[in-house]
Amino acid sequence: MFPAGNYEFDAITIDGEELEGVAAFTHTIPCAPVILSPSDGDTLDPDEEVVIVWEPVTNKIDTGSNMGDCSNSTDIEIISYQVVVDHEGVVPQKRLDVKVPADVTQLTIPAEFIVPDGEYKVEVLAIEAGGNQTITESIFMTSSN
Repeated sequence: MFPAGNYEFDAITIDGEELEGVAAFTHTIPCAPVILSPSDGDTLDPDEEVVIVWEPVTNKIDTGSNMGDCSNSTDIEIISYQVVVDHEGVVPQKRLDVKVPADVTQLTIPAEFIVPDGEYKVEVLAIEAGGNQTITESIFMTSSN
């Protein structure tokens, strides 16, 4: 609905200060990361190291596709990945949130974060140079000791 280009913004803060800015808007959207490990729904041993592994994102979404399919175009620059791991159902919520460089495609979860009988939601985001990002989500559980 919005063409690519620069958009100007004017705003007033709650303190009455006037702000102006320009933001570049692109249609370059990375394809979603593919999480290789752990697989969605896996139950893991809480005493073993948990390593989140994903494929590098090398393509962008075909914006002409109504389904958001990946294109064959490799005209995209991934600048980083963000990995978010939430330990579900605990209070207070435990969250691990890490950004890694574009050449990194795995992250070891600290042993202190993993407990028996836990459920964990994993999100891997691919972030491209213009700031657009795509996310993939997965869940794994840990067994009891």
